[in-house]
Amino acid sequence: MEIQQLKKDVKEILEPLDGKCGLALEWENREIFIQPHEQCPAASLIKIPILLEAFRQAEKNHIDLGKKVNISEEERVGGAGVLHQLSSELNPTLRDLLALMIIVSDNTATNRVIEELGIDSVNRLCAQLGLNQTTLQRKLFDFEAAERGCENYTSAHDMLDCLREIATGKQMGFSQQSRNEMIQMLGGQQFTNKIPAGIIQYDERDPFIAHKTGEVNGVEHDVGIIRYRGKEILLAVVMYDLTNNADGREAISEIGKSVIRAMGK
Repeated sequence: MEIQQLKKDVKEILEPLDGKCGLALEWENREIFIQPHEQCPAASLIKIPILLEAFRQAEKNHIDLGKKVNISEEERVGGAGVLHQLSSELNPTLRDLLALMIIVSDNTATNRVIEELGIDSVNRLCAQLGLNQTTLQRKLFDFEAAERGCENYTSAHDMLDCLREIATGKQMGFSQQSRNEMIQMLGGQQFTNKIPAGIIQYDERDPFIAHKTGEVNGVEHDVGIIRYRGKEILLAVVMYDLTNNADGREAISEIGKSVIRAMGK
């Protein structure tokens, strides 16, 4: 009964939105899909398959997440994050870069991780997971590549598949330790103006929301694992071609509230 009411609530929230939306929600064996396979600009959601590939390579001993890396002045880019403001003498570990990539969506950290992993490796992981609408074609803030038409793409359903892999590890066989680390990073998300925005946080685990946002002009995304009262929902909302970004953020916040309301019944 709750899933039907939730579906109704979500449709009512999205109806007045001036833009396009893809939504994929999984609650045990129940689902809500709204244009789940429509491809859209990934913005910072592309950092989720990058995170998965980093932990996959670490488990295969192809990389050491404890390795310290240098970040040159040329590698520092703007936008979200803090590394471009810090000393060039700083030598973070790859694990530090992954945390910064997720928690504060650091673009410099993301690009340095891409260098370590390889773009082709990230795309192979996407293919292995069956992420048919997701592709990494360029680094963040690579304006020359963007002008050549290179863009990073994803879809709501692909993000749902990524969340399921983080939550269960069934397809790639991630260890519990790796999954816990990824969830901890997503749970430390600093951008909380979408899914969690209207949710009363009684303490850090009630409800617990491990999520990643993405946004550029005309684009607002948020995807995450929501745990509340012993229940778990995987939710991916992507919005694009928006006339007003603020309307997209508000709609995602309302969806978050509706999800918690359904889980609380």
